[in-house]
Amino acid sequence: MIVTLINTNLSLVAVSVHSQSAPRLNVDAKEKIVKGGEQFEFICRAGRPIETCSIKFSNQNSGIKMRENAKKDDYEYLGGGYQRGDCGIKYFAIKPDQHGNVTCTVGFPDLDVESIGATNLIVAIAPTAINLESRNEFKEGEEMRISCTAVGGRPASSVALLLGNCLAFRSLNAKNSSSNK
Repeated sequence: MIVTLINTNLSLVAVSVHSQSAPRLNVDAKEKIVKGGEQFEFICRAGRPIETCSIKFSNQNSGIKMRENAKKDDYEYLGGGYQRGDCGIKYFAIKPDQHGNVTCTVGFPDLDVESIGATNLIVAIAPTAINLESRNEFKEGEEMRISCTAVGGRPASSVALLLGNCLAFRSLNAKNSSSNK
């Protein structure tokens, strides 16, 4: 865009103004569920060469600057390289406190702006207790009332009731009675 300005001396001045928009990143998944101790992979793809790449977990104060072919004790670079536009991390054993938002920030050699991609990482935790409430005996034809609650854990547990080998009930929208967020 060209903007023409007139100054007080009645001469014309041409100013070139252009805005840069950050290229959109393709993120491999908007949400991932991984058990603590398992491997976690996250990659953002720019579709064009990149110059910088960093990954940040929401529990960290600063990001991890990812260099191509970098390999540390806990993680390594994941992707086909900066020239292909890949910014990713392979974490060998994810920790429960890494639960939350994971972002990649990518810089480009020809742009002054960065692009950001994100995924929601759910580090699964088993329930701390399962409570089953019911009477011990029922008569044939009598209504059965049974309550089953999974305490703690992440994400919310699914609950199924089996009579013998037959599925009698499966929860569709289980609620988590835990403070683990």
